[in-house]
This record gives sequence, structure tokens and C-alpha cells, in this order.
Amino acid sequence: MMFDSLKSWLVKRQFSMELLKKPWVLALAGAVVTLIIVTTLWHGQANYVPLYGAHQRVSTDAVTSTLAAEQIDFRINPENGQVLVADKVLPRARMVLAGKNIQPIVAPGLELMDKDEVLGASQYIQNIRYQRGLEGELARSIMSLEGVDEARVHLGIQAESGFVLSNQPASTASVLVTLAAGVRLTSQQVRAITQLVAGSVPGLNAENIHIVDQTGALLNERSEDSPAVTSDVLQGISQPILQNLTQLLDSAVGQKNYRVTVMPDIDVRRMEETQESYQGEPKVLEEQLNSDTSVQALASGVPGTLSNRPQTSEATDAEGQKSDHRYSQTQRKYAYDHQIKHINYPTQQLTRLQIAVALNSGTDIVAKMSDTQLAQLKSLLENAAGVEAKRGDMLTLDKLAFIAPPTVTLPTLAWWQQPDIQFWAIWGGVGVLVLLFLFIIVRPAIKAVTARKTTSSAADHSLNTEINATTQSEKHQFENESDLPPRASGIEDKVSYLQQLAANETDRVAEVIKQWINSNDRTRDNV
Repeated sequence: MMFDSLKSWLVKRQFSMELLKKPWVLALAGAVVTLIIVTTLWHGQANYVPLYGAHQRVSTDAVTSTLAAEQIDFRINPENGQVLVADKVLPRARMVLAGKNIQPIVAPGLELMDKDEVLGASQYIQNIRYQRGLEGELARSIMSLEGVDEARVHLGIQAESGFVLSNQPASTASVLVTLAAGVRLTSQQVRAITQLVAGSVPGLNAENIHIVDQTGALLNERSEDSPAVTSDVLQGISQPILQNLTQLLDSAVGQKNYRVTVMPDIDVRRMEETQESYQGEPKVLEEQLNSDTSVQALASGVPGTLSNRPQTSEATDAEGQKSDHRYSQTQRKYAYDHQIKHINYPTQQLTRLQIAVALNSGTDIVAKMSDTQLAQLKSLLENAAGVEAKRGDMLTLDKLAFIAPPTVTLPTLAWWQQPDIQFWAIWGGVGVLVLLFLFIIVRPAIKAVTARKTTSSAADHSLNTEINATTQSEKHQFENESDLPPRASGIEDKVSYLQQLAANETDRVAEVIKQWINSNDRTRDNV
């Protein structure tokens, strides 16, 4: 029935079976079927989404058994073990799991404070509940960072003391992080986590926070007062210098004809400096003049009773000239123009730069270079690297005979082992199978149905022809009375002729029997 309906649909649209039998039509149909299969598989894979988030832990056995009981299709992600379901059944799957009391386990946060108070709960219980909630909130914040799968935070919060002077230890914190495979936290990320925890807990200093990864390595071993010289810092300084030198040497001697090494010397000490300098000529900042003039005679003579007597006018006139007294005093305060500088040096400061450049003397370009050309190239390299003689930087340029590295023979994969060849071979095999299915199963089935229809049509046509011929011959047999059986023939011959007549001339026999019945009915009515 399916092939009949397909054939009729094709015939209505003016498609013939001969067109379907052509190889290019079958190849096109196989390609379409293959594309449909691939699209279906890809679409089915892309529509599967995680049932819960990456940081929401849940019992995988309980989830899979519940989903299987409810006949919900699911898959397991081989990378992280997450349960995947189709996006269209995601709400139903979560409702089913919630009805079975299967919920993801996350670190409890400040929602612990929303619980009903227990009668008689002490302040100590409240403090412990607040501390657990704060630890959970910090763990959630740290897990939201890229590359951190899990995190646990332990806080050691000291209670506040009412005394001004207290010998209680400071608050501390410890953070345990579980990193994803191949992920390594940089020093900036470690400092960010440290500041995140320190800013969330009042009275917690950054130097009292310790961060450990899943391997037991202490990530913030040194505090900010004595930071370590990490490879990231060295690479951040040497990489721009190396890039500038590489651009010059590529144009001067060609690629792979040189080797460059940059070694920066970094001072990680924290330094502060204050400078005061005086400039120019001194200027009068303040001036004070004192002048004292006295005309009284100074005390003279021998102290005693005679000294208290009034002097005579002659004596006064004689000593008048000697009693004039003058006193003058001048004070000036000078000041210089001065400048005060307070310099706070960075924690990581480049103190010296050493650069070594080796040229391959085995090449014609380098072998023909003169000393003058080498000096010019060295000057260009010093300017490109930012070499400062006052700082003690040094750039060394010399010719060396490079040794050719040993040839490493990598194992060559055969053509059938190439990933691309295997990929196309797999999908080519799928296409070949589809074509074989069309040629071996679909095409013979169409041919068989078509042949069966043709055979049945021919058989029906031949049967109708035979029936018509038989009818014509039988009619011809009974057209003349001479062909009828003789009266003296036996009853078997007559019955045989009547059966043949009834089979071939059913209408005529029925009409005769009808007339017989009607005549019998009229005879009964007359009686």
C-alpha cells in the first residue's frame, strides 16, 4: 500500500518509474537521507542540557534511577559526570526529582539565618550560624570564578573585646580551592581571592589569609610586604623586549639565524625615600631692628653716701657730654627656596637588564658582516631594548657557530590512520550503506511491486479476454435450437446443459424462473 501511494503520488506529479531507476537520482536520494540522519543525530546531541549546574552536587545513582523509572531519557557527560536531559523535558525532570526529595547539595549561605529560632538558643549558637552562613557565601563567590570547581572557607573570627588594650589574636581565614584540570591560578587571581575574603569579614587582614589548592600547595606563601618574583612577572618584563629585538633581527639576519636571551634583575623590596633640596640665593624672610638712645649720665664714682647727693650745676655741665648713650640692634632671618620629595618606589622594580644576542656565523649574511656593521646593529638593539648605562644594563652581541639540532624522526601515520581520513571514511561508509540499502532493498522492492502490478494487470486482461471468448462461444452454442440437447438425452446431460446455461446466461435463467413463479401465482389466484 505504501509503494502504491508513493507511485500514485509520483505519477500525479509527472514522475515516471524510469526516472527513479537512474543512478544519479538514487545517489541524490542517498545523500539526502544521509544528511537527514546526520542532522538528526547532531540535533539530538545538541538539545541535551545539564540537569543541574556545575557546582550543584547531587547523587548520580538516585537521579539516574528516578529518571529511568519515569521513562525520561538522559545521558552522562563523560568529561565531568553531569547528568544531561533533553531541554524540552528539563522542567518535568526537575519536578520529578523534587517530588522524590532529590535536590542538589550546595554550600549553605546566609539563608541559615532564616530558620526558626529554637527556644532557648544562646548567642553562641547565633554566632556559629552566622559564621557558617558567611563561609558558605564566600565559597559560592569563589566558585563563581573561572577555573575553580569547588571551594571551602574556614573562618576564625575573634570576638570583639571591650578593653582598649587586648592581647587576643587577630582573625584568620583559610581557603581550600579545587581547580579544574590544567588550570593554575595566577598571582593576580590569588590576590583577588585574598582581598575578596578580607573585604567580607570585618577586622580580617590580608596577611592572615591562607589559600591552598587540592594538591596541598600554599598559593599565597609570601605576603604583599615581601612578594615573590614569579615567572609571570619576569615574562611580563622580558616579553616586550624580546619582541622588539626579534623584529629587528628578522630583518637584519633572517629568521632562525640568531638566539636572544633576556634576563631582568628585579628588586622586590619596598622602599620609600624623602629628599629635601635648597635652590637659589637666600632671601630675607624676617628682619627685626632694635634701637635704644639714652641721655642720662651713667653712674660714676665710688659707690657710697656721696653718690646719693645731688650734683652741682658745674659738675652736671661738665659731665653732660659724657652721659649721652645710644644702643642699636638688627636681626635678619634668611630662607632658601627648597623642595621636598617623598618617593614611594614600586614593589617590583627593574634594577638591571642583561641581554645576550648570538648570531649564526655559519650563514653568509652574518659571516660577511664587518665590525662596523656589528657595532651599528648593537646600537640599534640597545635602543630597541631600552638599555640604560646608568642603571648598569648590558647587551652582548657576538657571532657563534650554531650546531644543527639532531633530526627527530616522528612516526608517520599511515593514510588510513589519519583522523581526517577516518572521519570521511566513517561518513562515506554511512553513505555507502544508505546507497546499498536503496539499491539492494528499496529498488528491488519497487521493481517487484511494479512487476506484480504489471503481471496482475496482464492476467486480468487475459482472464477478461478468455471470459468474453467463452461467453461468446457459449452464446453461439445456444443460439440455434439444433445445438440444444435432444429430447431423448438423459437427465444428467440435460442438467449439465442447464448448469452451463445458468452460469453463462444468469439473467435469462432468472427471467425464466421469474415468469414461472408469476404464472403459478396467477393460477392460484384464479382457483
